[in-house]
Amino acid sequence: MRKDKGFTLVEMMVVIAIMAIVSAIAIPNIYSFSAGMKRRAASSALYSTLHKTRMYAIRQPDIQWKVEFTASTYKVVSSDGKNIVTNFAEYPGINIAIPPGTVVFNPDGTVSKLDGTAINTVTAIFTDAKGYPSQVEVFASGRIKSS
Repeated sequence: MRKDKGFTLVEMMVVIAIMAIVSAIAIPNIYSFSAGMKRRAASSALYSTLHKTRMYAIRQPDIQWKVEFTASTYKVVSSDGKNIVTNFAEYPGINIAIPPGTVVFNPDGTVSKLDGTAINTVTAIFTDAKGYPSQVEVFASGRIKSS
């Protein structure tokens, strides 16, 4: 009797073929999952920033806290000189639709425009390469909603 150790060429080719088929199925799903994670990360970062800014405004009523939106960034600005800038370029492949302007968080937690007039809702919509949306909404009451 002869004891052979190892695998035959046919066995190795079958394993390689199975791995190739599984990879061909899995790779597109990994890219889709990655795009969804970037979209959720971008909307989560804005949601978190808005909540923190609202809390700062409530805790420090003598300092005005606002968020300034442009086409490619949003910036948290306080009247005592603190600025926090977030660039949407940090999330490649994610499209962001947000109206430019400034949202001011008042000491009572409500939201208004820079000139003191009330706002109804400010909505930021994030979409990935497949067009799946996430959105962050800021209501006049100060409520911040993510979906």
